[in-house]
Amino acid sequence: MLLYERFVLYNIIMKKIEIKNLNKKFGDIEAISNFSYVFESGKKYFIVGPEGSGKTTLLNIIAGIENAESGSVVKIEGRDRKEISLEDVQISY
Repeated sequence: MLLYERFVLYNIIMKKIEIKNLNKKFGDIEAISNFSYVFESGKKYFIVGPEGSGKTTLLNIIAGIENAESGSVVKIEGRDRKEISLEDVQISY
C-alpha cells in the first residue's frame, strides 16, 4: 500500500487523523502490518495499492466499521477516536 500526498485542490475538508501501529489480519492474510501515519488536516490523500493490500480495510478501521487486531486510530482532530460517533467521522471513498 502506498500513500500519495497532495494539497487540496478543491473545497475539501480533511481532518487530522493519527494512526499508531495498526495491524489487521483476515485468517492467515495480513491486510495491514504495523501501519503508523499522521494524515494532516487540509490535505487530500490518495491510497494506492493492488487488490488485497489493505486500502479499504484501512478506511473501514478509521471509520469504525471494522476493528484492528492491534494498534489504533488514536485521534481525529485531537479527539480520541472512541469518543466520536460513526456519523461524525464522515469517511468517503
